[in-house]
Amino acid sequence: MTTAGNSAILLSTSPLWTIFLNARLHKERIMPQVWTGMVLSLCGIVMIIIGSGKKLEFGGNDILGDIISLIAAALWALNTTLQKPLLIKYPAPQFALTQFVIGAVGLSLIAAPSAITLEWGAIHWTYYLAAIVSGIFSIAIANLIWSHGINRIGPGRTANFGNLVPVIAFIVSYFTLNENLLPIQFIGAAVTILGVWVARR
Repeated sequence: MTTAGNSAILLSTSPLWTIFLNARLHKERIMPQVWTGMVLSLCGIVMIIIGSGKKLEFGGNDILGDIISLIAAALWALNTTLQKPLLIKYPAPQFALTQFVIGAVGLSLIAAPSAITLEWGAIHWTYYLAAIVSGIFSIAIANLIWSHGINRIGPGRTANFGNLVPVIAFIVSYFTLNENLLPIQFIGAAVTILGVWVARR
């Protein structure tokens, strides 16, 4: 319901949502360098996406998809912010496991109608392997590390590290998919990394 470029930009607002919600819910003062770092990181991400050739056109026929992407960013920020008081009471592994179980039950219920009609035997084994590897590393281990980060340095600063995802993605795509990289993307990556560094100080 929207373009990949729109969605990527809107999802990248999640760290900004996080520091806003953290200030409102936990009454924490956000230092100026954190705001500066967040805005720098977002500008860098925009440059990476523009360089990739993904279409950016907010509003119009894509408005519903844009709104959904923005809500997703805000909800992820709320999830990050609400973890802080819970991680004081519970160890990160226990908290992460609880999240996984709740998520697995909810997603299984949503997927049940499609799973009944799916021809499981027609799916190549590599797709199952990809799902397992993604589940272990991208979901389980990554979320455990994320929770540790929230506990150690707080929601706002942890969320800013999420802006490194597009930087890592475009570097990995160069080596694995032989994608052409433009100078604006390298500049965007440098700006994003600078923003993360400034916000982390």
